[in-house]
Amino acid sequence: MNYEYTHKKKEYDLNKVENAQILFLNGDFINLSKKEIIDIEVNLYDKLVHFNNCYFPVAKRGFLKLKIIDKKLKYDNSSVYNQKEYKKDRKSYIENRCVGEGGIFAIRFFNELSWSDMIIGDIVAKKEEDCLIFSFLECQSLGFSDKDSHFINLKNVNKKDVRVLHLDFENCDGIYVYQNEIKDINLNFEKELSWNSEGYCRVIKNGYIRLKFIKCYNDGRRANIYTINTTPTTKDLEKRICGKGEDDIDICNLYISNYHCGYGLEKEEVITLNELSDYPDNYEEDDSGYYASYVTGYAKKEKDGSILIVFGKRRK
Repeated sequence: MNYEYTHKKKEYDLNKVENAQILFLNGDFINLSKKEIIDIEVNLYDKLVHFNNCYFPVAKRGFLKLKIIDKKLKYDNSSVYNQKEYKKDRKSYIENRCVGEGGIFAIRFFNELSWSDMIIGDIVAKKEEDCLIFSFLECQSLGFSDKDSHFINLKNVNKKDVRVLHLDFENCDGIYVYQNEIKDINLNFEKELSWNSEGYCRVIKNGYIRLKFIKCYNDGRRANIYTINTTPTTKDLEKRICGKGEDDIDICNLYISNYHCGYGLEKEEVITLNELSDYPDNYEEDDSGYYASYVTGYAKKEKDGSILIVFGKRRK
């Protein structure tokens, strides 16, 4: 069983950065334009850390150089506690907030597709002439930074740990499955993590989930699927997963939530799936009007009424 997962460290190319964000410990964030990002040099720890539902790199040392422009951005959804002062003089506000108040914990870079890379760190800012210099400080508990790849050690996914399982489909449909509906789960992962447009996440190599919907849960169930019923029925849910009894699946991600440290301290992990890219593309439209052109496995309804979802394999 694999516990260690890795990913090669990135080199940050500012030519590919379209915009960025400064993230603060209180939840505030400030948008930056491409023109304001001047230079970066960063050394990253080998260990990744969990944040939100992915795993992220942490800076050990280095700097980020900014030059804040004295005008409003074309698009700016920055969120700060003193919005009035921010709008009054954006440049002065950013400089005073970063240098005087501090509390910066991450920098997030976006590419032209709005996919982001985030660097977490102990970050302090100072002003040099007309520039802001962010310095990344060491965090000794994270250990070394001399490898070419990141790593993180993670436990396997067990049925008893799963509070809610969100099935995320390629067309943005979604079905939430609750703990008592999960009869069995057995997932095998690739050793290498994947970058999923936010941070790094695990990738399912193969495995299965067996579930059986409980009818009384449907009234409060979160489900985003096409149905003529106001509240999706068990039949609607089963049809989206396994068609008329057995069908290809287009599940692209699993979002797994558990109580982690206990009630109220929930942890969510996003896990992605490999597309079976060499699958033939001669699909016909099904009854729901959806083309199954993205395939990650198959699902079938069993004699006992449960649904077996198999990842990484095709129907026989």
